[in-house]
Amino acid sequence: MITLIDTFNGRSLSRHRTLENAVLAQRRHDAEVKRNNGPGSYVTYGFEADGEPVPHDDIIEVKMEIEVGR
Repeated sequence: MITLIDTFNGRSLSRHRTLENAVLAQRRHDAEVKRNNGPGSYVTYGFEADGEPVPHDDIIEVKMEIEVGR
């Protein structure tokens, strides 16, 4: 399981079966934060798989795959 973490506030936001779903959830959450608090607001995110940080390269790869698919 992949856990989406709000590292700014130190809390777990959601759990997902795939990294792709976790990245999509991060985008939805980020849009919600901006909608509720203004366009300049932000949260820092992290991803963990079984308690270990997901490698940054894996996250970038999934984000690129999502962009190509759209």
